[in-house]
Amino acid sequence: MMSNEIKILITSAPLKKEFFSLMDNIFLPQLVKV
Repeated sequence: MMSNEIKILITSAPLKKEFFSLMDNIFLPQLVKV
């Protein structure tokens, strides 16, 4: 399957940081609304 790509994504710190900031921007406002 895509285990290599997934492994690269998980170990890529800048991309991980980007991903989590995106998640914060999307989900935190929703949580605050509720």
